[in-house]
Amino acid sequence: MELGDLYADLGSYKEAVEQYQSATNLRPDFLDIRTKLARALMERGDLRSALHELNGVLGENPEYVEARVALGLVYYRAGQYDSAAAEWRTCLRQVPDHPKARAFLNMPRTQLAGEEGAG
Repeated sequence: MELGDLYADLGSYKEAVEQYQSATNLRPDFLDIRTKLARALMERGDLRSALHELNGVLGENPEYVEARVALGLVYYRAGQYDSAAAEWRTCLRQVPDHPKARAFLNMPRTQLAGEEGAG
């Protein structure tokens, strides 16, 4: 996992995905590693795999806020703004002062999606 973190910090998401996949093969019950895997998949542009991974994580622990924050980002990147906002609102119900969920909920719809004039 630590090697995956280093690759992710460098923006080498292909290598990060490989390391996180190796780590999840050893410890499939470590939801934090699976969430990091999903974030790296998202950064590579593999939104479908990221969505699948995060839904699996949340299926095992629906209260895992960091996975829900990441799921909101995947929806956001996919242009599914209402779904993203719903995930972040759920996060704020679980942890009312969660800084990332609050900040993401206030993002303009075009900031990460890269679309002009989305609304």
